[in-house]
Amino acid sequence: MLPRTIFTLVVLFLSGGIIAAPPAIPAESGDGGASVDSTVSERFPDFSLPAPGVLSFVPPIEPAAWNDAERAVIKECASGASDEDVALWRLPRDGWVVVATADERLCVCAPHDGKPVLVAMHRIDFGGGSLRGVAGPGIDVGDLDGNGTLDMIFHWGSGGCGLAANIGNDTVVLLEPATPGAAASVRFLPLGTHYGMHPLDIDRNGRIEFLVTQFVRCEMCTDGKSHNFWVWELVGIQVGRLVDLNATVPDFPRFEWLSFAPEDRWRTLLTPAMKRKLRGGELGFEPYRKGAKG
Repeated sequence: MLPRTIFTLVVLFLSGGIIAAPPAIPAESGDGGASVDSTVSERFPDFSLPAPGVLSFVPPIEPAAWNDAERAVIKECASGASDEDVALWRLPRDGWVVVATADERLCVCAPHDGKPVLVAMHRIDFGGGSLRGVAGPGIDVGDLDGNGTLDMIFHWGSGGCGLAANIGNDTVVLLEPATPGAAASVRFLPLGTHYGMHPLDIDRNGRIEFLVTQFVRCEMCTDGKSHNFWVWELVGIQVGRLVDLNATVPDFPRFEWLSFAPEDRWRTLLTPAMKRKLRGGELGFEPYRKGAKG
């Protein structure tokens, strides 16, 4: 069965809806460097991208290189899973090991006595692509919340084609390594399923924000016609949780008409009331609180 979002896109295509090329997914540097994101710079030139080296891509470890301790935590995370049903990463700092399984489990392990120990497990309600190939899950690491410790972004693509190729699911994972008197801890912050996620550093303070894209269709816009739109939303991290940043930037969330002509991208085809109805409420995150610590 097709996921509902992909099924909707198929129906729109067959009914003759305007489907333009989706926003480009950020190109990941093969040497662990910063991502290059022309989608953001083209549409929002005033937004700052993360500085080089702030985020680094971590490639998965091939099964032949898994050690006995890693296979033990795989068995604990997904008993009976074959090597083809598991992906494993070793993060570049603090000894963290991350395991993802074909049945949508995300397991995070911290080092203890020289071996990885399962600390936390999270279920990803997505039903995305396979564990291998272009649409397989991927990890970028960096200090996302500005507290000096390594965190990660876990992305899983849909494996679809055309417009549906951009459907993916992202989870922000805040990591706290063990310290004297305190065990290692993990906090999962799901960004959910969307049509693109782009890391930002809007105010250049080293803390990461996220530009998240959704897709909506208006059956009758102000010109009397039906049109499709990208909806661009802003999300940040505050006090260890995701927060809605839309109110902090003028004219957000932004609605982009899916037109083949870039000059029509921001054409006004929706009233404020139409936008509120199409958006279907808020992101589901608390609004950003000015002056709040963290």
